[in-house]
Amino acid sequence: SDAEIVTAVKSSLLGDDMSKGLDVHVYSFKAHVYLVGEADTAYRKHTVTIAEKTEGVRQVTAHWFPIGTSDGGNDLAVETRVAKALLFAKDVRSTQVEVEVWGGNVVLLGLMESRADIDRAVSATKGVSGVKSVTSYLTVMR
Repeated sequence: SDAEIVTAVKSSLLGDDMSKGLDVHVYSFKAHVYLVGEADTAYRKHTVTIAEKTEGVRQVTAHWFPIGTSDGGNDLAVETRVAKALLFAKDVRSTQVEVEVWGGNVVLLGLMESRADIDRAVSATKGVSGVKSVTSYLTVMR
């Protein structure tokens, strides 16, 4: 299951290097693993290798930010505003959407009911105060 995959990947990352492992967030949707965070070049390659070798993983996508991109409290505030915007957006039927914010740069991950829902979710996110950019890894559930 996706939860087992996330647990296995995250456990391996934290077991290798606790501090670097905490800077990489792991998601899995339909056995497609997404790695989001800050890491140096060597650790980026290492995390992808770990994810690829994890049982049940079909595909790995990594989205990296330069070290030092995170803006702590401001990112948390933007994340909260984005989550609220998605919750109250008209005609956005999300089933499982995760929001990551690094320095005001938003990454949307998860499953939506339709391509139109994805477009509306991205549009709603772009309209949120403090959002600098939006990258969508939202996919239509099938």
